[in-house]
Amino acid sequence: MYKKRRIAWPQVVMLQRGVLEVKEKYTQSLLELREAEVEICGLLLVDGLTVPPAPAPAGHLSATPNPR
Repeated sequence: MYKKRRIAWPQVVMLQRGVLEVKEKYTQSLLELREAEVEICGLLLVDGLTVPPAPAPAGHLSATPNPR
């Protein structure tokens, strides 16, 4: 538009700044989305497929809350 003399240069600069601000917000939103996705996937994958530890044998000290 500037080359066609339909808009003044300061307006072009302001519009470019607005476009850059929108792109920055979009990029920041994508980053936050990706971080949340990684966090959720990480929480879902923690110890999900491993066998839980076996309980302590009956005669072991940690098998009863108050052994003595």
